[in-house]
Amino acid sequence: MGVPIYLNHTVLTAEGNGKVERVTIAEVDENFNPLLETAKTFEVDTLLIAVGLTSIDEFYNTAVQYGFNVVKAGDADEIAEASSAMFGGRISGLKLAKILGKETEINEEYYKKAEVLKSRPGKIYSEPVIELSDKYIPILHCFQEIPCNPCISVCPSGAIKLQDALGSIMDLPYFDGDCSRCGQCIAVCPGLAISVAKKLYGEFAEVVLPHEFIPNFSANDFVTLTDTDGNYIEKGEVIKINFSKKFKTNLVTLKVSLQNATKIAGIRIQDEDKTKPLSEAIYNYLPDNAIVCRCERVTIKQVVDFIKENDIRDANQLKQIRVGMGACGSRTCSVMLPRVFSAAGINWYEVAQNTKRPLGVEIPMYVIANEKK
Repeated sequence: MGVPIYLNHTVLTAEGNGKVERVTIAEVDENFNPLLETAKTFEVDTLLIAVGLTSIDEFYNTAVQYGFNVVKAGDADEIAEASSAMFGGRISGLKLAKILGKETEINEEYYKKAEVLKSRPGKIYSEPVIELSDKYIPILHCFQEIPCNPCISVCPSGAIKLQDALGSIMDLPYFDGDCSRCGQCIAVCPGLAISVAKKLYGEFAEVVLPHEFIPNFSANDFVTLTDTDGNYIEKGEVIKINFSKKFKTNLVTLKVSLQNATKIAGIRIQDEDKTKPLSEAIYNYLPDNAIVCRCERVTIKQVVDFIKENDIRDANQLKQIRVGMGACGSRTCSVMLPRVFSAAGINWYEVAQNTKRPLGVEIPMYVIANEKK
């Protein structure tokens, strides 16, 4: 769709007046340290923040440390697909039932499926050469081994199958049969990696593409079409737009050149100049009122002033102003402290690291007293 993707990068700063207006990103090294010489600043109006790639397992580890019988699942166990978490949760539930004295058996298939579903992407294959005819055929722009198979299950004629190289849903899909152009495989694919095409008259072809945005175009308009990497292919004429209520995806039928029909994979959603970084990167943005410790609502100015006034060289001393004393056990503020000390003019490597307080959860008295509320 023409949206650039920067792998191995992290967000350094997000800034703006009352709303986000700019973000700065930088590439990270093998230890996830940002390389400032690679910094790029973009003008944006939205910043989406993921929950991260670190397992949320503090309570589990603390319970194990103190000898509790505990199990874990989901993001406490491993950061993976939701489907993997479902099987992991099923296994953990059965383990917990066994701990509670229930006679349960865990199906070995659960372990196998959970292992496959959390598999990392595998081998990448070259794009096959496909010759179009006057019959519809799905073009599967899916060239890497990943745990995914909805296109297999949704095809009403069973014409999309999995290769048998690995013997699991990591195998690549392929087409073998007749296509009715129902569009279900296009709409269901989570990676928008399927199109349907056929040869028209002369040197033209018809291509059906998925489009998960509200179309800002209509029939007879020309739109910019791209390949799987977002590179420009050509302008295509919109024939019609259908909306799949079941899968909440638009199916856009286009008239394109026969030469490029099998390469076309997406519709560019914004002009290329809107995705370019600013001429100079900005990464020293550190507003006084920004929150360092979210649990205790301590700002950068409070911490910097405290460090300067007391010549702090031990991060544990910040606990006097409640930094690191919240319920998260300094999980959030600890990653901010190097920049905060730097803002106070102190080299972080000369600072003694703080000891994280134990995790805690507020418990009402009636629970301790074993009384009903």
